[in-house]
Amino acid sequence: MSPKIKWLAWGAFIILLVYTRFINLSWGLPFPFHPDERNIANAIQGLTCEISNFKFQISNCFNPHFYAYGQLPIYLGYILVVIGRLVTNISGAVRFEEAVLALRFISAMASVGTVFVMLNLFQHLLPQTGSRNKFGMTLVAFVCFIFSPALIQLAHFGTTESLLMLFFTWLILLCLKLDSRRGSKDAYSIYIWIGVVTGLAIATKVSALLFAVIPFIAIVSLPRREGSKSRYQDFWERFNELVFVGFITGATAILFSPHSLISWKEFADSIKYESMVASGEAMVFYTRTFAESVPVLFQFQRIFPYALGWPVFALFLIGFIFLPWKRNFNILRVSFLVYFLPTAFLFTKWTRFMAPILPLMIIIAMAEISNINNQISNKFKDSKILIYMSIAVTIIPGIMFLKVYATPDIRFQASEWMMKNIPEKAHILQETANVVDLPVLRDSSKLQMKEFQNISFDYYRLDEDTKLQRALKEHLEKADYIVIPSRRIFKNHSKKEYPILAKYYEDLFSGKLGFKQVAEFRVFDDEDAEETWTVFDHPMIRIYKRI
Repeated sequence: MSPKIKWLAWGAFIILLVYTRFINLSWGLPFPFHPDERNIANAIQGLTCEISNFKFQISNCFNPHFYAYGQLPIYLGYILVVIGRLVTNISGAVRFEEAVLALRFISAMASVGTVFVMLNLFQHLLPQTGSRNKFGMTLVAFVCFIFSPALIQLAHFGTTESLLMLFFTWLILLCLKLDSRRGSKDAYSIYIWIGVVTGLAIATKVSALLFAVIPFIAIVSLPRREGSKSRYQDFWERFNELVFVGFITGATAILFSPHSLISWKEFADSIKYESMVASGEAMVFYTRTFAESVPVLFQFQRIFPYALGWPVFALFLIGFIFLPWKRNFNILRVSFLVYFLPTAFLFTKWTRFMAPILPLMIIIAMAEISNINNQISNKFKDSKILIYMSIAVTIIPGIMFLKVYATPDIRFQASEWMMKNIPEKAHILQETANVVDLPVLRDSSKLQMKEFQNISFDYYRLDEDTKLQRALKEHLEKADYIVIPSRRIFKNHSKKEYPILAKYYEDLFSGKLGFKQVAEFRVFDDEDAEETWTVFDHPMIRIYKRI
């Protein structure tokens, strides 16, 4: 292949990468459909640093008063808002839409960066797969990285996941480079970068402390350096390296998330609560979906097949077992297990908890494709067609997932149907805790908002509150329509634990309540996935009308 064609191929794929990450970053706005995104955006809106008489209180200066995450993404978002205002000459209080777009821009950029780190890591591993066509296999991997459903989705969420994926993947690449750099002049530059990247991850989310185990294992397991006079000397060299990396990590984390230390009590209280929710000690309505979940099996059934696509997930499992059991691949295996096992056994098993290891899983899958390609080419002369077919299969889920952002938000589509088909003043029974009740219209919509009698009902406490049971009967007598805005309630409550609630939905779906389904809006039928995979950006919406 000529150099010109190679450059054209790289250019085309880079454009495609940017397109998949930045397409329709304004999805859903101005409505706060993603609760975590909303919380971080609100923290940006609340940042202040008042100075009077040249004095200020450090505890109040740029204190986000929100500690579920570190301050790094909040401060980055704020800086982007300020830059944007300098360019557009906008003044006044920070608007919610500004903050969200800034956060989504950060996620999209981090996702682009993650793909390039993945490429670097893949090329580092490629010689060990026996590949004879490094350029071709690199392009194959590039295409699969571009069309990863999870990477596309998380690039569109103004949350911490894209940053954590970048730092986790980058950290593994740095650890792999330790083998060749140890003992050289630039060895400590690698240690500095390991400390900085780990510190940035912790400044993004404190649970990234788990990332620090990876460089610890990588340094401890390094082959003994030539020239070490004794095991004692080798031990102290490694100990000093670990202390150095630890110092850089701590300093970086404090520098970029200072209020985790300055406002220690607020931070500790927040982390305690988040830990209680994650462990199941504090039961809240939005974690009921995990009540009967089985660790590991849940992730293998409800998260990875949707986030990666079944073909990539299957290739990952094969590669994890059959790729060469050499140091570089073993570091990948250990890195996966170090993060996956402790996180998988938490009570809460949200998709975002698995985000850091998703790029690693894709890399292992692509390395296995290279390994299979090498084995096939040794037996058959014309093996390219098999590889092209396998790549086509792996990228289909990602190409399909782009529809989420290439078309109007599903809630806008449902809202426009409601405006056209439901009469004014109609009584509409809806579910509470879905961020906003339908209908919601975009500013660009040509339809005029009708006035409905919306009832936002608390179904979560139906089984335990007799007043709510009586109120539901009254609402059902008045209701003209019932809107099910997502799978969030009816799929999360078993008949055994919530018999009244389960019976209500069973009767609604069967028609026994006197309602029939008149409309359904969906992008995909993926409601069996872990709920946060669907409910934020592409929930399935059902509308029922009184018969």
